[in-house]
Amino acid sequence: MAPHERQTEEPLPEASLPLLSHRVVPVVSGRADGRPVAGAAPNGSRALQRRAWQWALANRGPGGSLPTGTELARQFRRRERWGRLVKNNGLAGQFGTGT
Repeated sequence: MAPHERQTEEPLPEASLPLLSHRVVPVVSGRADGRPVAGAAPNGSRALQRRAWQWALANRGPGGSLPTGTELARQFRRRERWGRLVKNNGLAGQFGTGT
């Protein structure tokens, strides 16, 4: 082949192409004005945070103390920062149930 000629590539067989997900994800909106709630993501992370907060409330210590953010994170296989965020948001009443 001469240097100025381009070789055309053969298309890859379908089996070697990466699989792409084409899921439709609904928009999450928790306010009357349609704006998303802070921290609400279309992938359901807010629902997981709410579940983690409910777990924390159900697993209080003997004196009524809540689990630490680190314990929360470990229970839900997340990082410590996530656990602290959930605990702080829960204490602030962002999940609808107080302490």
